[in-house]
Amino acid sequence: MRLCFALVFGLVLSAAAPLAQPWTAYPAFNDVRAVASSESAIWAATPAGVFSYEVDGGAFARFTTVDGLRGGTIGALAVDAGGRVWLGYEDGALDRIDPETGAIRTFLDIERADQYASRGINRIRPQDGALLIATDFGLVVFDTEREEVRQTA
Repeated sequence: MRLCFALVFGLVLSAAAPLAQPWTAYPAFNDVRAVASSESAIWAATPAGVFSYEVDGGAFARFTTVDGLRGGTIGALAVDAGGRVWLGYEDGALDRIDPETGAIRTFLDIERADQYASRGINRIRPQDGALLIATDFGLVVFDTEREEVRQTA
């Protein structure tokens, strides 16, 4: 009897396996907290992630934690001269999205600066191969080519 039950249970599980789907996120993007624009798109940050709307073609793209975003409260959003999108979080993390490839990279330099009690990123301004980042503790200059903090004040 136990063997028969185990066999039936195994068949049911193996039949259900092809029905398993990868994770899909259906976040609400109606609470926009920050906006930025590039030559071709408008970008918006929400508690659910980031989305863009192409001005010419009307295409819509979205990025969430499922796609590789760090996650958390986004305090700042900017687009650099190369078209890369930068997100600053309330905990000091920094994400970079390459819209052409969809690649996302997280930088934790500011978050790891534990000499400061609060490390939130409030504003990002791209300028001459760097990001000028206004944080809870002061100004950070982040070198976008070397991908490291150049200076803090």
